[in-house]
Amino acid sequence: MVKKNLLHHLEKTITWKIVAILQFLAPIIPYPMLLRLGTMVGLTFRFFSKKRAKRAALICSRFLAISLSEAQDYIRLSYCNLGQSFMETLRFQRISSSEIEEIVEIKGLFHLEKALAQGKGVVLVSGHIGNWELAGIWLGKKGYPINVIGAPQEDHRLNNLLLQLREKYSIQTIFKGFSFRKAIECLKNGQIVGIMLDQDGGKKGCLVPFLGFPARTSVGPVRLAQKTNSWIVPFIMVRQRSFPHHHRLEFFPGFRVEEDSNNPLLDALHQCNNFLSSWIKQYPDQWMYEGWLYERWITFVSCSDNGRNLEKPE
Repeated sequence: MVKKNLLHHLEKTITWKIVAILQFLAPIIPYPMLLRLGTMVGLTFRFFSKKRAKRAALICSRFLAISLSEAQDYIRLSYCNLGQSFMETLRFQRISSSEIEEIVEIKGLFHLEKALAQGKGVVLVSGHIGNWELAGIWLGKKGYPINVIGAPQEDHRLNNLLLQLREKYSIQTIFKGFSFRKAIECLKNGQIVGIMLDQDGGKKGCLVPFLGFPARTSVGPVRLAQKTNSWIVPFIMVRQRSFPHHHRLEFFPGFRVEEDSNNPLLDALHQCNNFLSSWIKQYPDQWMYEGWLYERWITFVSCSDNGRNLEKPE
């Protein structure tokens, strides 16, 4: 046990030293070189997590009904995208934010503006696709009152690095595991709360189709919107395939949780999962490989059982 802890500590120390070197390089090298370095970082990470990459490819192959070879390519590219996004994140911590204007194309912003104009706050929903962190950076840079809900990093140094980046762009972080009181307060003040909905919803989640299979889906975002009468606005941030140093941030029509439907919570979750599924199918090479490894799919439940709860919502 002691030996295992020492190895884990050594691994974290080496990782942090590598991050410190990359953090120094990110702001001073040309952008194309930055992306090439990011690709190397992603592939190196894949090399040291072969078992996880192999398992992710097997699941991807099954769920997307594609060959294992094609799925392996998608997972490899997903690691590359993750490395590129990581290097971009390091870059934007140190350089002038003017570069963001040049690399991010915005579409559908009026959908977000319309929802914010209602004065009830906005629950901004997406998944770990493309460089999702850059979406929050763009919103913060433009002065939108953005708060993000996320899990803290295991290494406090990496956690502080991410918090410093977000603070530079006026992004507030609400860590998972804390009371939703803070999120509710933000929404009541007419602010934005960003949530990634492509993770395991746990035992308190609801079974809702995701990529065609019943999956445990977190009810948190919908409950937040219900409690505050806020709008839910889906968005996506994808890397342009032809020009990988350019990104598209697109917002889509918002909606409220319809209380007059038979099951408003499940209807809203269906809408969110359908949105995310459609984009993951279009960009499986940019969805974080870890998404395939979440034990959220209840594959032994037939699709005819869509919407059955694991634990009934309150």
